[in-house]
Amino acid sequence: MSENSNYLDFVLPTKVKFGVGMRQEVGAEIPQKGKHRVGVVTSEEIVDLGLHKDIVKTLKERNCHIEIFSDVKSNPHVNTIESGFQFFNGFKPDFLVGLGGGSVIDSAKAIALCIANGQPDITELDSTQGGITDSVPLFALPTTSGTGSEVDYWAVISNPQTRDKISIGCPEMSPRTAIVDPELTLTLPPRLTLFTGIDALSHALEAFFSSENNRVSDMLTLTAIDLVFNSLTAAVKNGDDLHARVDMSLASTMAGAAMQHVGLGLVHALSHQVSGFYDTNHGLANAMLMPVVIDFNLKVAEDKYTHLSKCVGEDLRTKLQALYLEHSVKEKEVTIYEKDLNELAQRAIDNVNAETNPRQATLEEAKALYRQSFNVA
Repeated sequence: MSENSNYLDFVLPTKVKFGVGMRQEVGAEIPQKGKHRVGVVTSEEIVDLGLHKDIVKTLKERNCHIEIFSDVKSNPHVNTIESGFQFFNGFKPDFLVGLGGGSVIDSAKAIALCIANGQPDITELDSTQGGITDSVPLFALPTTSGTGSEVDYWAVISNPQTRDKISIGCPEMSPRTAIVDPELTLTLPPRLTLFTGIDALSHALEAFFSSENNRVSDMLTLTAIDLVFNSLTAAVKNGDDLHARVDMSLASTMAGAAMQHVGLGLVHALSHQVSGFYDTNHGLANAMLMPVVIDFNLKVAEDKYTHLSKCVGEDLRTKLQALYLEHSVKEKEVTIYEKDLNELAQRAIDNVNAETNPRQATLEEAKALYRQSFNVA
């Protein structure tokens, strides 16, 4: 049990509405007192799949005027946020709706903050300096089961000029309501289902091993871990399995709520650099790092490891390896480059996620973790 187990500071600033068909409730969540301009932030893939249609229909029934910004890509860049700011500049939305995976919801959070503060460059908004205006109210509807971004106030945005993946967060960025409808995840392809699910697992595992974990976060993470191990394979093999999709959506939201309050660890500190440098899929990078970081942390977290292994019914490392084997996830599936290794490692140990890892890594240890996790060319 963590030394923090008898001390709690736990607030979930986002209202959560969860359930099959819940997307129909988005209109009811938006106040109607003279404010009816709604900006929808999404991706071209979501529009092509038609997942926005129910949301748009529900909003129009409430006499909302709608503009749709659909230019968000995976691992969104700072210029994506500026483009969204400029797109909505004349429209002046009263509310934003983020419909998509973590990249979309992170982008929506950043765009909402930029609009409210009249600043197109998200990197210029520093909550530690004060003077931040509350965001344009945001309603988040996730279409993947992985990031948990719908219930936290963080956005991870890439800067291609510096090859940095910036974690930007302040309470003002919290979505007003997370509307989690597992039906929105039914069209997610198998490989994306797998790696977004592994992302959810990484959030739960890192929050459990966090140096700041507590009893509330442990309840959330242990349930999330159990849901992922019991339902991820079914969701990957049969995307129409609504029971499995419900479990994975719940796991993602619960893990997101936990990590919001107790932080993550070296898996994310290290993986963000890989995505920033090489635009690598976040879930895939996490998958490569998880076994290695678990081993690294074992020296100081053996009690937690033993407890978690009992909870999942077998040795955690063995269970994780079995999951990878079943889905043909190969070790060192991603290549990084020797010339970048020192900078990757330095950025990783300086990353905010490293602060709550149970064991602090030196520069050389971080480089070793990269070598163990990835092919180095």
